[in-house]
Amino acid sequence: MIVDPDMAGLLILADPRLPVGGHTQSGGFEPAVLGGCGLADLPDYVEVRLRTVSAVDLGTAVAAYAALGAPSDGLADVHAHWAARTPSHVQRQASESAGSGMLRLLRRLFPHHVATALVSELPTAPRPITYAALGRALGASPREVGAALLHDDVQAVTSAALKLLPADPVDAVGWALATRGTRAELLSAALACPGRPDGIPARSAPQLEMWAHNHDRTNRRLFRA
Repeated sequence: MIVDPDMAGLLILADPRLPVGGHTQSGGFEPAVLGGCGLADLPDYVEVRLRTVSAVDLGTAVAAYAALGAPSDGLADVHAHWAARTPSHVQRQASESAGSGMLRLLRRLFPHHVATALVSELPTAPRPITYAALGRALGASPREVGAALLHDDVQAVTSAALKLLPADPVDAVGWALATRGTRAELLSAALACPGRPDGIPARSAPQLEMWAHNHDRTNRRLFRA
């Protein structure tokens, strides 16, 4: 298969084999399963997560992408807005854990890139900000970064479901494809106000937060979050 070189950054970002610790994340689905969710609940779970946690991460990534190309300290503002919109310290820590893997990759592959330096100056490196930095270093566009981030979120949930519950892998593909409309809607909204940290959605899902906190206190788990 011949791949357009211009798509290289997008393909690398969306590759689940990227060595950033993605295998430790279930997109919050393991906490949901421990809280009583089953396979029948998965489509609704993905939809809720996309419109809350993922929407915040998407807006953060798009704003961070713009800040990384501006001659100011706007990235610190993006970080502050992300933290304010992620009130659960457990979810913040999970994002920072995932982001640390991406920052390690940035430092190894792009040690002299300005994005690497700017992210390294932040107090923590949450996933959506390091995702944007890696996208810039790879030459991906804001739309590609956003699309890859949402794809990664959905795949984290559906692939974790196959490890947590008895399911047909073909069904997991169907679940992912069913989210295309929601992903397109969220991506269009995020790209409509790039570069504005105050444009990052402020959405939360209290039940997901409660499950995450319960999960953090148990040793019955396969995933970090």
